[in-house]
Amino acid sequence: MLNGFTGFLLDDHVPQMDGDTPWNHRGRAHAIGYMQGLLSMAERAA
Repeated sequence: MLNGFTGFLLDDHVPQMDGDTPWNHRGRAHAIGYMQGLLSMAERAA
């Protein structure tokens, strides 16, 4: 829990990559990894 936030994050709009599946699996993997990195840095800074 960071700053009292107990909700969830959603990878709503992800980048479209060449050769990706119709569900943008590569783009989603990138977006989720990026969000995890942001959360990790925010937790360390808190």
